Amino acid sequence: MSIRAKGTVTQGSIDRAPASLIPAEDLGRIFMAIPVPCLVLDPDCKIVAANDAYLRNTAAHPSDILGRPIFDILSATAEDPAAVTSLLRQSLERACANCVPDAMPTQHHFFRRPAAAGGGVVECHWRAINAPIPGEDDRPGYIVHCLEDAGDRDALEARIAALERELFQRTGEHDANAMPLSSDEQKLRLSQRVGRTGTFEWDIPADTVHWSAEIAALYGFPAKAFEGPYAGWRESIHPEDRATLEQRVQEALQTGSVEAEWRVLWPDGSEHWLAGRAVIHHDDAHRPLRMLGVNIDITDRKLIEDMLRREARHDPLTGLPNRALLYETACHLLPAMRRGHHLAAFLFIDLDRFKPINDTYGHDVGDAVLRDVARRLTEGLRGEDIVGRLGGDEFVAVVAHIHDREDVSGIAGNLLDRLASPYSVNGVEVQVSPSIGISIFPQDGEDVDELIRHADVAMYAAKQRGRSNFQFFHGGPGTARDASSCA
Repeated sequence: MSIRAKGTVTQGSIDRAPASLIPAEDLGRIFMAIPVPCLVLDPDCKIVAANDAYLRNTAAHPSDILGRPIFDILSATAEDPAAVTSLLRQSLERACANCVPDAMPTQHHFFRRPAAAGGGVVECHWRAINAPIPGEDDRPGYIVHCLEDAGDRDALEARIAALERELFQRTGEHDANAMPLSSDEQKLRLSQRVGRTGTFEWDIPADTVHWSAEIAALYGFPAKAFEGPYAGWRESIHPEDRATLEQRVQEALQTGSVEAEWRVLWPDGSEHWLAGRAVIHHDDAHRPLRMLGVNIDITDRKLIEDMLRREARHDPLTGLPNRALLYETACHLLPAMRRGHHLAAFLFIDLDRFKPINDTYGHDVGDAVLRDVARRLTEGLRGEDIVGRLGGDEFVAVVAHIHDREDVSGIAGNLLDRLASPYSVNGVEVQVSPSIGISIFPQDGEDVDELIRHADVAMYAAKQRGRSNFQFFHGGPGTARDASSCA
């Protein structure tokens, strides 16, 4: 199944739903302002969005890349097109198969700068990560292709590796005051602060962790070197990640190395993400003596990933679950209803006389009305119920744990009253009249598709009965039973 980006894709932008507390209209600007070059791909690996950082770094125009396969775009600029295409295809396949981000090795690219921008060739060393965004049935709906400049990072990692080798050679006491910093170490400390990276050493027999000033700052402590027990570091780990990370550390004592990502809680209570890599130094009897490692702050990357994941599963205008998330959530709900022998109702809601609002007052007013409709629907339902936007002026609500049709009639009548009240937008007062069709699980269908389709049939019956009423689905295709009419 091919899932296309919803909303408008222009000038390399993509509109998605808001992260918490972010107005929907700001999300396009947020995506464009992300400082990391990003592309969004559909399941056919065609580019459906590109942010400003990508366009700026590649000197590309949106019309040159949108709708085209990413393989065509990247192979045209790569030093080794065949290798890049093969590595990219393998990475995308792994990311989609495993439903986890997949990193690619560094690649060398050349971009020709337009004459208006001074001409010449731009040379880049990029490391890419492909992050799948789940769609229907947990299959990838989109893939986020993020790029980072690997030049500075490679240099930093080389310096960190050099420091690790030096630490391995140290067997005596580590007295920072007695060991003047070399120029290279000073540069490393500076690069660690700029790159939010820090190093540590765990003296395992003594159960003492030597914290660099840089890594102390990553855990929310004052930026100065200090020593402390291993338990102190462990207590900084988020409680939900602590057991898993502890197991990884214990395994590393035998295997010799570890890589992981985890959350830490700062003393002020704020939550941050770190990625770490460490190696173990053993004695001749293979007893672990020291763990030497590096941590890097990846909070910004995680925030971007979470935002993109949410945007791909929510309606960009209203913030409600989109079709994919609505279906996924409802599919999880029905088995629980079946096991408990409970009923659930599917309400298909269509707004009558909405198109004239757009035609008369413009889409800004129409969009504001849709956002208010979403708010009223949410407030008119219980917290355990689900409401999503299918598109246009069509919404679906799923109401769980109902006793009978009278329960649903009360809920539908309440929604009719809420939605029929006037809407005031920028001094303009408008009104819409909803038509609601209702199907009941399990008597009207056993799966989400069938239940929504039958609720849709009942909704059209409500329109035929004069609109501004609700109807229950009944019996054969295209028929509905008039349970109640609220004109």
